Amino acid sequence: MKIIFYLCIFFSVFVADAQRAYQKGDVIADFGFNHILNFSAPEGFLHVFKNDLTVIDFFGTWCIPCVKALPHLADIQARFNNRVTIFLVSNEEMGQLEKFVAERLPFHFPIVSDNQNNFISLFQPPSYPYTIVINKAGRIIDARDAASLNDLDIIIWLEQETTQKPDCKEDTATIIKTSPLTNLKSSHPLVDLSQQYIYAVKTGAASDSIAVVLKNLPYSDLLQKLIADDEKKAFWINVYNGYTQVILNQHPEKYQRRGKFFMSEQIEIAGKKLALTT
Repeated sequence: MKIIFYLCIFFSVFVADAQRAYQKGDVIADFGFNHILNFSAPEGFLHVFKNDLTVIDFFGTWCIPCVKALPHLADIQARFNNRVTIFLVSNEEMGQLEKFVAERLPFHFPIVSDNQNNFISLFQPPSYPYTIVINKAGRIIDARDAASLNDLDIIIWLEQETTQKPDCKEDTATIIKTSPLTNLKSSHPLVDLSQQYIYAVKTGAASDSIAVVLKNLPYSDLLQKLIADDEKKAFWINVYNGYTQVILNQHPEKYQRRGKFFMSEQIEIAGKKLALTT
């Protein structure tokens, strides 16, 4: 009876461990793919796709947000082609995927057909779209939906890959000044200001002075200078993400009451107090 008891414990632990999905911070083991579409070979291994950053997008032809995100992913692939590799994973049959690709030529990504869920079961996507980002060492550094991937995050991740830890502290302002972010500097002053803010927040640089500028902006500037939809979207996404991270860093306990957290008027822009849901 004792032997059976210990075997049951061993088996339950083994099953629980086997069912645990890869999570942020985990290092992914190398493994093979039996069916790859739109690639130089019909099969291969994960290490073949690895780059400084590798983006794995769990995808379905039936998933409208997944399909809508493909042009965005293609733009990212084009801009960071030498250092970022993107490929899709679907549990659909090759025939369905071949038809999907043929209707959208030129198609920019390899697609792994995982119709037996061998690969997908390792990650257990909670919903679709679901996208993970792994670094050169194979460690998962982020998990999100494809549409929310942006150039700023990618630049920061790439810098983390190339920046060696110095023996002495380096002036953060110098890092920002010499950052590749200057290649993406917006010609629009308000969008550029929001870019400076989110970058300072994400890199741990002093962001308070930029927050003061945002707080004291003339309200008329927001109305008269943010004209195009792309400008408005870029400005407010940067500001939203920056303020959210600052608040969570300073007051993590606020997130325990999520409804209040998002509804409270706690950010100041152009002389007005706004909530994150505004």
